[in-house]
Amino acid sequence: MRSVVFILSIVFTTLCWKSAQAAPSCFELFKAENFVNPESIKHPDRLQNMRGRALFVGEIDSVPVVIKPEPRPEEEAFFTALLDRLHLGPKFFGVVRLSQVKGLTGLIHPSERESFGIVTELIPDAVFVKPGERTYTTRTWSKEQIEMIVAQAESAARILGAQSVIIDDFQFMLTRDNRVLIIDPQLYEQGH
Repeated sequence: MRSVVFILSIVFTTLCWKSAQAAPSCFELFKAENFVNPESIKHPDRLQNMRGRALFVGEIDSVPVVIKPEPRPEEEAFFTALLDRLHLGPKFFGVVRLSQVKGLTGLIHPSERESFGIVTELIPDAVFVKPGERTYTTRTWSKEQIEMIVAQAESAARILGAQSVIIDDFQFMLTRDNRVLIIDPQLYEQGH
């Protein structure tokens, strides 16, 4: 796994993904239809992620979801939806105001009461990868699998570049079948 992290950190620190193609701003594309009905989220619970930041889980129509608190969700919601549309990220359900999710109120820190949550599909048994950081897992990969993972990540970066997306803080999950799903586009920007 160290090989994957090392190779990806080199790839993503040496490439720049800008395109001359103009794209609509995230604020133009972030509309009311991207809001999740808070009553549709069942069985909410708190989940602590590796960095100590709270995430929440639940279900929508029996599909496990993760809810990431975000005080100003416009840009991250736009890029999360874009990743879903391009089949580069987990399914994007939309945005929800955390305080409106029944059963979540007692789990929310007071500072997050008025925050929103980015709601995406929860990918079971996924391995979190952030190039340049150590990844903790018991899974192992062959040289061929590592090459395939790097190729997927590079391809995803090129696809986003064609959409005028400037990538910062590249993070992804590896599914059980080693599919790369990009997550947490909080620091992405729309290029010109």
